[in-house]
Amino acid sequence: DFQRSLQRYLNDKSSTMNILQDQVFAKSREVLIAKKRELVQQHAKGNRPQACRELTTAEEDKFFELGLFGKHDPEVLQRTVWCVLSLHFGFRARDESRKLKWGDVSITERGSKTRHGDGQHQRAFYPTAQATHNERCPVQLYRAFSQHRPDEMKQPDSSFFLAINHRRQPGSQIWYNKAPLGKNEIGKFLSKAAKAAKLPGNITNHSVRKTCISRLMDADIPENYVTQLSGHKNLKSLDSYKSASTE
Repeated sequence: DFQRSLQRYLNDKSSTMNILQDQVFAKSREVLIAKKRELVQQHAKGNRPQACRELTTAEEDKFFELGLFGKHDPEVLQRTVWCVLSLHFGFRARDESRKLKWGDVSITERGSKTRHGDGQHQRAFYPTAQATHNERCPVQLYRAFSQHRPDEMKQPDSSFFLAINHRRQPGSQIWYNKAPLGKNEIGKFLSKAAKAAKLPGNITNHSVRKTCISRLMDADIPENYVTQLSGHKNLKSLDSYKSASTE
């Protein structure tokens, strides 16, 4: 909140300086993040001590550097696809991921992916993710995931996340079974990677949603847009993300 207040002041003065994004202020952002975590642990201010925290961009980089994110392995690929979609669309942890169908995500002629909401939490619009043409490109990851799943599981009502076929023949390009991935396995997507990367703090699937919303707010995206993307019913629901956001 302190950083955003300063940034709003700078914006009002027509300054081109951005303390939330400019590289020259990266160290100050890191210091504030560390201080926030220290206060949470010592005094339980802001978030509860055991509440999950958001990810930093450096931690995302580390996942790729360690091979915990990428396209080289069925578990890694599925986890990476989940994380990229969640970062763009603000998935509600395990529940929304478990209900996601193959037909809920599509590639358009412009190369973007669109997530269609459903049920009582339907979003006000269809979020999109643009192609980036690098190792984190959502379109490339989606296509790789499509290539390694059975054709029968590419129907609109097929479960999006699938159980891994651990009995597949060596060299087989079909990595997954014709069965949905269990909710418990989905629920461990990020915590398993965080543990392998030895990241501090409580990191769960919800950390990605928290990261998504916090980054939007740090970028001064209007709160009504954020709630439309996240599916929150009112602006008050964003308060917990405000206290979590320090980058």
